[in-house]
Amino acid sequence: MTSPLPPVFLLDALLRGMLLALLALLAWAFGRDRPALPAVRTGVALAVGLAVQTAGAMPWFEQAAPRLLQAPIVAVSVGNAVMFWIFVQALFDDAFGFRPVHTLAWGATAGLGGLNCAVLAHSGTAIALFTMGLQRAVPLLFALLTVQAAVAGWRVDLVEGRRRLRGFIVVAGVAYTLLQLAARLASSGGRLSAAGATLDTAMLLCIVAPLAFSMLRMTRSELFPSPRPTPAPVLPAPICLPRPFMPGVQW
Repeated sequence: MTSPLPPVFLLDALLRGMLLALLALLAWAFGRDRPALPAVRTGVALAVGLAVQTAGAMPWFEQAAPRLLQAPIVAVSVGNAVMFWIFVQALFDDAFGFRPVHTLAWGATAGLGGLNCAVLAHSGTAIALFTMGLQRAVPLLFALLTVQAAVAGWRVDLVEGRRRLRGFIVVAGVAYTLLQLAARLASSGGRLSAAGATLDTAMLLCIVAPLAFSMLRMTRSELFPSPRPTPAPVLPAPICLPRPFMPGVQW
């Protein structure tokens, strides 16, 4: 007879299922209004990236899955720090546009994470130590860049409710990034324990759940800037022609 699963594994599965459902709901809420807006498209990409990270960070998957299978998931997870920076830039700058530096930054960090996982991890070489150090520095670097982007655009936004929601996203996202980095650095081989992975999922759930609730109860475009109203066409004034004079006819 097989032994029952420990409660921590059941709790972990429950929290991850809730988190994945909320991330899918959040991606839908982001894209329900003005899907062509850069902030919306980046928000959907970030929600998908966090879903991939959540599914790939399960303790049994990190311990048992082949490294080649884990590599693309690790790549997306490492690139989420860059995606969050791009999302905050787009959120606080109404004139934001995607630039090659955004693609280059995400591709470089994702490629670094995938390369470390598939080839260099646990090799003990000097190159591996250097690249792993770079990978650990990525969340800290882009957390600082995220704060800088938020501060630069904070005073421009005059809508109080939107400012509070955007502030929550930045503060909670940066705090989670730093706590996750500290937990990874303190763990053996960068892998979280079962309890640590469950706590990590719970922290992310505490960020996503209020945001999803706010997105569902708010009016459209409350988080994103409202579209500019289309001016009504100006019609030319009617031309009044003089009536012809006809004898015996009264107008």
